[in-house]
Parts: sequence; structure tokens; C-alpha cells
Amino acid sequence: MRRSLACAVLSVLSACAGTINVTAEPSATLAPGHELQIDFSVWNYGANNPGAPPYPTHLGLLIIGAAPGLAAVTLPDSTSQYYPGFLFEAWLESLDGEVRAPFPAPLLLAPGVFTQGGGAELDVAVLASSLDLSLALSEAIFGQDFSGRIVVRNLGGALDVGLGPGYTIRNAVLEPDVWGLGPSTVAGLTRQVTISNPEPSTALLVLGAALLAGLRGMRRRRAAAARRASSQS
Repeated sequence: MRRSLACAVLSVLSACAGTINVTAEPSATLAPGHELQIDFSVWNYGANNPGAPPYPTHLGLLIIGAAPGLAAVTLPDSTSQYYPGFLFEAWLESLDGEVRAPFPAPLLLAPGVFTQGGGAELDVAVLASSLDLSLALSEAIFGQDFSGRIVVRNLGGALDVGLGPGYTIRNAVLEPDVWGLGPSTVAGLTRQVTISNPEPSTALLVLGAALLAGLRGMRRRRAAAARRASSQS
């Protein structure tokens, strides 16, 4: 019993702390507190700008998801609209996580329209931002194989990322407008998209308490069985 309970706890902990590769999925849910991690490359920037430093000093972020079932509201003193209850933070980092540059905050979810192949329009939700980098910071981030990672953490309501059947998450997660000191602008090349839970500590506390409760229950049952055996002898 003790062994099976411990195995169950370890299994759930593994799931809570795990990372799911959703690159080829048509859609995926980014739950509150979870992170969308986008591994991408910018090697094509240097290839299209010979003679210039190969590290970009600007890049964009565009994530497309399902439009939530609520009305958008207008930002004060603006014509821009957003969906209330959704909030995100994002940053660009090196693949080893040692160098990081935050996107401007806050990141809000806005209404948008996606034009499908046949010309039909689909109402969607859009998360968009951009980031300017110094050349030194860009080299520190992209110096490993001209690759980096964008991390988007959900601080609000759950978001269904993706365009649905016929598309993949790779189609819905983009790094547009990559430019630097050279004349050509390119788009980042998405390699892998994952969703992970960065905070398994809460699950540890809950499951640890469950494990302790289970062990106490086993002790009480054994003590009761011992008392019954003693009274019958």
C-alpha cells in the first residue's frame, strides 16, 4: 500500500512538472499559471543581410488563439480593444536560460481576424508584442546556434492557442518583423512549441499532505487491527 501510494504521488508530480510538445497539434490550452515556450531560430536574418552583424536588434511576437465568448472592451483614451480577464507576461531568453530580456508589459489579448486559404474570415484572439535589443544583448541570447526562446506566462484566464483543424500550433505562433543593422527584414523560424507548468511546488505541498494523510490512515488501521487481535486472544 505504501509503495503504491508513493508511486502514485511520483506519477502525478511528474505530470504536474512536465512539459508537453504541442508543435504539431491543431490547438492547445494555456492554463492559468502555465507557460508557452517557443524555441526558434534567426539564422536566416544573417543569411539575408551579408556584411551586417548577424544578430537582430528587433523581433516581434504574434500568437493566435480562439476568440473567447465575451465582448471586447476599449482601452481608456484609445481605440484599441482587448478581452478583459486575460493577462500575460513574456520574455526572450537564451536556450540555457541565463540571459533574459522582457517584452513590454502588460500583454493583453485583443480581437482579430484570420483570413483562411479560401478567403473566409475567422474571428480570433491575438496576443502581439515586439522587443528591441542592443546588439550585445542579442548576441548574448542568440550566440548559441542563432537560436533563442520566447516564454509566455499566463497570468489570467485560460487561452486556447491555435487555429483549429487544418493548422498546427506552429502556424499560430510567429516571430514576425525580425530586423537589425542590415536592410532586410525576415521572420523567425519556429522550431518547437511546448506548454509547461513552471510551479510544481503547490502540487508538492498538496500531494505531500495527501501522502501523510494516507500514511496516518494506514497506521490507524494497523493499530485498530492490533487492538482487535489483542482483545480476541
